[in-house]
Amino acid sequence: MYPFFLVLLLFLYSVSPYISYCAYKLSQSAESAVFSIINIRYNNKFIEY
Repeated sequence: MYPFFLVLLLFLYSVSPYISYCAYKLSQSAESAVFSIINIRYNNKFIEY
């Protein structure tokens, strides 16, 4: 049980840079999408007034 846990930990440690990079890219794209949506809504409200 313990060696399996150690192997799993080593695997996660070796894979974590890729996971963090993918999470960073996903958060970046989500952030830009949210900002574009906010800008579109703000511009629409600005045009209405």
